Amino acid sequence: MNNATAQAPEAYGLDVGTSRVVSARRQGKEFQFETQLNAFVTIPFSKMTQSILEKESIPHLLHESEILVYGDESERFANLFHRETRRPMLSGVLNPQENQGLTLVREIVKLLTTDHGGGRQKLCFSVPAAPLGAKDTVQAHEAEMKEMLSNLGFEVSSISEGLAVVYGEMANSNYTGIGISCAAGYATCASPTYRCRSSASAFQRPATSSIRAWRRCGRSRPRAYGPSRRSLSISMAHSPMGSTRA
Repeated sequence: MNNATAQAPEAYGLDVGTSRVVSARRQGKEFQFETQLNAFVTIPFSKMTQSILEKESIPHLLHESEILVYGDESERFANLFHRETRRPMLSGVLNPQENQGLTLVREIVKLLTTDHGGGRQKLCFSVPAAPLGAKDTVQAHEAEMKEMLSNLGFEVSSISEGLAVVYGEMANSNYTGIGISCAAGYATCASPTYRCRSSASAFQRPATSSIRAWRRCGRSRPRAYGPSRRSLSISMAHSPMGSTRA
């Protein structure tokens, strides 16, 4: 991100990754970042354990006969109880093997957004591009995340991880290039294209000729479309997470 960008209405940027969840927000001319481990550990329920967790403000949930400790504290309790941490997400999307996955992601997001969306703040979260042959999986993940964040009170939008890299790092090159996001299990690549409209016709130009296209259209800046529309975006597995440890 460019700290010299003109101050905009306060909003959140959220990277919901397999390994960690990271939030960003503007504070004056600076950006504030916070992160939490996207993991949890289950420990046996007892009233004494619950009382200690509440007294020490350790993030946790009660589920049947277990206590779920989540976020950064999950790793410490995993070591303490000699257990393995588990992941609410797998390969960039919600883990279908964890029934409480979405609930846990919601609680971790609440740790990173202190006012929980009061005043309908804008929030943009990142999603991986669909791997070849698995488009429906990413679409379902994106829909569930949008619904969950909207229920927290945010005005929600999403962006491909690779396209977010282009917007965040390529302002000096007029957002022309390839954005690559290397996550815990997948790398997402995006190459944006821009579409301009004139009174006579609508046409599309690749990013490499975007300056000429903008001039022909008389536009002051490009109109970029997300990966589901006009940008080429794809995910590729590079190191699927075998261990649940961060």
